[in-house]
Amino acid sequence: MSGRWPRKVITDELLSRASQGSPADLFSVCKALIDGEFTPEVVQLPALFLRADLIPRVEQQDPQEIQDRMKRAATSISMLASILRAAKEEPDIVEGLIAWALESVDGICGWARLLLIVPDVDPYWKDDLVAAHYRSAAALNLLLHLDPKVYGAFISSNVFIDLAIQVWVREGPEKELLMGAENGSVIPPFLSYCLSQKEGVEALAERLIDRRLTERFVSAVVRRMRQASLVNLSSTTPEQIAEYVTYINTMTARLHGFENDTIQKAFRTTNCIKNVFSSLNDLSIVLERHDPKKLPLLAVPIFTLTAITVFERTRAVHNWRDFIAGNLLSMLSRIAPAIPQSDMKNTKIICSTLRNLSACAYFPVFLATLSEAVPSGRVECPPLCNETIDYWWGTVWDDKSLAPRVDLYRSIRDAPVAICDNLQCNRKSGSCKAPSRQCSGCSSALYCSIECQKEDWDNLHHAECIYARREHDGRLAARNRYSPATRNFQTTWVERLYNNQSDMLTRSVLRMNPGYSLHDLVTVLDCSEGPFDMGSHRLDDEGWWAGPWWDEEMHTSFETQSYLKPRFAHAVRNYMSREMCEDHQIVEACFYHCSRRVIALMVVLKRIEGKYEAVYSIPRFGEVVDKPK
Repeated sequence: MSGRWPRKVITDELLSRASQGSPADLFSVCKALIDGEFTPEVVQLPALFLRADLIPRVEQQDPQEIQDRMKRAATSISMLASILRAAKEEPDIVEGLIAWALESVDGICGWARLLLIVPDVDPYWKDDLVAAHYRSAAALNLLLHLDPKVYGAFISSNVFIDLAIQVWVREGPEKELLMGAENGSVIPPFLSYCLSQKEGVEALAERLIDRRLTERFVSAVVRRMRQASLVNLSSTTPEQIAEYVTYINTMTARLHGFENDTIQKAFRTTNCIKNVFSSLNDLSIVLERHDPKKLPLLAVPIFTLTAITVFERTRAVHNWRDFIAGNLLSMLSRIAPAIPQSDMKNTKIICSTLRNLSACAYFPVFLATLSEAVPSGRVECPPLCNETIDYWWGTVWDDKSLAPRVDLYRSIRDAPVAICDNLQCNRKSGSCKAPSRQCSGCSSALYCSIECQKEDWDNLHHAECIYARREHDGRLAARNRYSPATRNFQTTWVERLYNNQSDMLTRSVLRMNPGYSLHDLVTVLDCSEGPFDMGSHRLDDEGWWAGPWWDEEMHTSFETQSYLKPRFAHAVRNYMSREMCEDHQIVEACFYHCSRRVIALMVVLKRIEGKYEAVYSIPRFGEVVDKPK
């Protein structure tokens, strides 16, 4: 037996005494395992002393026996972690460990839970507080990695979930959270892996809600990130601290993606996203002073949180507002110059972040924060050594992208929203500046007067209102409300862009469609990924109504909004009529809304005194469909 695994300390005699329950001999075996020694015979030891039936009961009166059991269990949990590390390449041993773990969930979790509690009630164990949390987090994390079946068995145990919550929120004597970034903490990796699967996220979130611990748990995210930002780099390395915050951000992103009002309220109450980014920004300042070449280490933790907007349907634009409020831009301007062209991974991360930022900058709720953070409307960056990042930085912050949107927001933020959804309204020349009134039934349709509201109700809206109400309520529940201010900003942006670049847009759309006149075409501006891309629709085909414009605009389905087809058709037919040929133009702009959803805003422009003015608009909300391969 000693040929494959040489023994120095772990002798047959020591194993025999340890298996009889000698705490001192168990400790000797555990220490030898930590020092790198291993033999298959040690695998049986944790199984002997982590049984559920050995957990002390209240009625047991022998204090010494209770102490001995707890010592054996504490040593067995430490031993288990060492065994799992040493045996991971041995299929036969791993198979046996899997079988034992599946049968021993109650025993392992029950003992771990007791050993976390006992430092508070027994002076003998008072100094074991940190060690107990380390042992439990390390061993349980390794067990979860053992096999998907083991992960599922532990995640389905409320005692295990309570353990995970306990190690995350537990405070020390000075009210500090246990095991911060300077201690080589195993707690963030453990929690991150607990949340690595959907069932883990659901189990933890539901348990937090049941125990009313959501705000305390999320607050611990903020506090641990704050601890990390104050780290002393003489006691750890930049690589270790970057790994630490990456684990925290990964688990935060996964929990944030659980679409539940209680969970989301906890994130809002604690200002979690803003505070996490503020701490990351402070950490970037620390790294810059220590060694600027280490700044790219923070690109991944930034991405793990900003990427949540790719998958979430709630508060997507609000999340980006919080990123900006947490000094994301300062951090990017600090990190970007440190990323060389050869670092493709971090280059893609920075460029993707810039592109997503630009895609959100069509919403007043985001632009309000951006306007405060960037008074000039442009973030200057030190000279870049990376051509790709330099291109995207310039594209996002140039005079044709974010800067004019910030200027437009400032110019109209205090003006009343003057939109009328009555197709027959004769006050669409821009002369009406009175605030619009909402339909009380759906809170979506807007009118300049009671007369226009009544006329539109009789013509179209009576058949739309109930469906529009359902959609409005759905967006409200997901905190993705499409406000009148947002519609007004996007409509005005289309109007201004067309006036400023009408010659270029006209040439481009005619070049795409040789032989067509401008009036037979609709200019399409795809802004869903930031800076706009151009496209077009042809209106000469009588079948345009059932064609791709409605059904799959920009690979987006509008099937749920078929109730808008009569209004849509009426507006287009009016445009195609002879009396509108000379002085009207239709533009459709597509904006990012949330995960796999876009807003398609059709805007009818009318030339008045040499300028185009938006006289009508119809917003549609579509579901992104997979592109054909």
